[in-house]
Amino acid sequence: MSKKINRRKKLSKHKDFDAVHKVTDPALSKEVLNELETLTSEHQQSLEGKYRRSEDQSFVMSESNSFYNRLVQRELAKDQIPLEELRANEHQMISVTFVLSLVLMLCFVVGAFFAGDQVATIAKQISQFFNKYFSWFYILSSSGILFFLVYLAFSRFGGIVLGQTDSKPEFSNLSWAAMLFSAGMGVGLLFWGVAEPILHFSNPPTADPKSTLAAREAFMYTAFHWGFHGWGIYTACAISIAYFGFRRQKKYLVSSCIVELFDNKYLQFILKVSADLTATIAVIMGMAASLGMGLKQMGKGLSILTSSDLNNFESYCIILLIVTICFLLSAGTGLHKGIKYLSNGNMIIASLLLLFVFMVGPKLFIIRSFVDSLSMYFGNLIDLSFRMIPMDKDYNKWLESWTILYFTWWIAWAPFVGIFIARISRGRTIQQVILGSLFIP
Repeated sequence: MSKKINRRKKLSKHKDFDAVHKVTDPALSKEVLNELETLTSEHQQSLEGKYRRSEDQSFVMSESNSFYNRLVQRELAKDQIPLEELRANEHQMISVTFVLSLVLMLCFVVGAFFAGDQVATIAKQISQFFNKYFSWFYILSSSGILFFLVYLAFSRFGGIVLGQTDSKPEFSNLSWAAMLFSAGMGVGLLFWGVAEPILHFSNPPTADPKSTLAAREAFMYTAFHWGFHGWGIYTACAISIAYFGFRRQKKYLVSSCIVELFDNKYLQFILKVSADLTATIAVIMGMAASLGMGLKQMGKGLSILTSSDLNNFESYCIILLIVTICFLLSAGTGLHKGIKYLSNGNMIIASLLLLFVFMVGPKLFIIRSFVDSLSMYFGNLIDLSFRMIPMDKDYNKWLESWTILYFTWWIAWAPFVGIFIARISRGRTIQQVILGSLFIP
């Protein structure tokens, strides 16, 4: 706080600074003005490091004031875009994105229907290409996003409210936590939360199979794949969409987060449509893969429970119909009813399942394993965030089959889950959303 006051006093030495400040006070919030003053102070200090002579001080102050004016005008320009024009542009982008995504998906479905083997082969080749040549990018980007979020949460930006400055959270802390939990607590976690440690225990990437180290690493890698890195990808998308949606009154679109990079409106339009189109295709593919695996898992589970064969096309269609009806009922009743109550119910059922497993299982062993898993995960988090071992071909195959696959999956779901997290986080600060999204689920 004292630093901000000193910066303000230093800037106020220039006679024009306060005049500009007074003129722009009614147009911009105090929070925005404080941020502009901080940026101007940093720019002034940079200039003072270059121009140290006393006769240069007037130039430094003049340049600092000009820099501040430009920042103010940029902020005012953002807020002065007519809402009707903004909505018209967004409607146009949504229409173009819808048509392009529909055409692309129809081409894909038709191709898969008439030439399924060839499409599967091409998809596999594309996947292998990206896994081989861009696995390092997945690792770096996922880890970089996580570390950036940690910085953002505890920086001066962490206190920014996602909404108007005086906005209050739309949902209670309990309901918000339940909806965050439900955003990631799906059929994938229920199945792989059990299956993945067993598979890593039987076929570990580095340790001897079925050894003590393999058991410890199995929990560690499972926590790594379902932990901070994946939720960091979701949270980064959520923060971006929430900021521009609540602070700039834009639609909940990925393109809303893209700043004006080009003076040419057509190039800017193409860039934004490309972003929305990529996000739409990623969400469709991600949901299709998850739903397909979920249907097979539910079919197999019901077959075991009922002692009948439900692993067939007709059974899958019935299960899909039931899931679709549940989804429509939940989505149709809105956030404050269907989704909120469903999330609270999901939280209760998950807690009861956790309690049941704990009560009927080896209690002391479960507690010790949980504590040891935390030790393995947090103790190796930095190493795991950048581990690739290029000298070990077997490990790289395992990395592509597990870690890269998971990160790709998280990225594909990021627009969908990110928009959901953004929507339920109105009135909360950036720090609250980051810490809540990383730790609650």
